[in-house]
Amino acid sequence: RVLHGLVSQLVATAAAAQRGSSRADSRGPFVSLHAAMETLAQRLTDEEELLRAAAPIVEAVRAREDLKAALRHFSRDATNPLRLFGRQPPGKLLREEKRRNRLTAELARLNRSLAQLL
Repeated sequence: RVLHGLVSQLVATAAAAQRGSSRADSRGPFVSLHAAMETLAQRLTDEEELLRAAAPIVEAVRAREDLKAALRHFSRDATNPLRLFGRQPPGKLLREEKRRNRLTAELARLNRSLAQLL
C-alpha cells in the first residue's frame, strides 16, 4: 500500500515533469522527480528494515500455526473410535500419547518464545 502510494506519487511527478518540459526552465520538475525518487528509495529501505526486523516474529507465528494445525489433525485422528478396533501394532496408543505430549509441549514452548518476541 505504501509502495503503491509512492509509485503513484512518482508517476504524478514524472507527468508534471513532462508537462513542464516545454517551459523555459524545465529543470525544476526533474529536480522534484529526483527528490521523489530519493524519497521512494528511502521509504523502500525503511520498509525492508521493518520486514527484516519482523522476520523472526513472522517465522514464530508461522511455526505456531503449523504446529496448531498438526495438533488439530492429530486430535481429529486420535478421537476416531474406529482406530481402537481391528489389529493394531503393539504400543500404538502409547505412541499417540507421547506424540500428543510432545506436540503440546512444543506449542507451549513456541507460545513462550512468541510472547518474548512481542
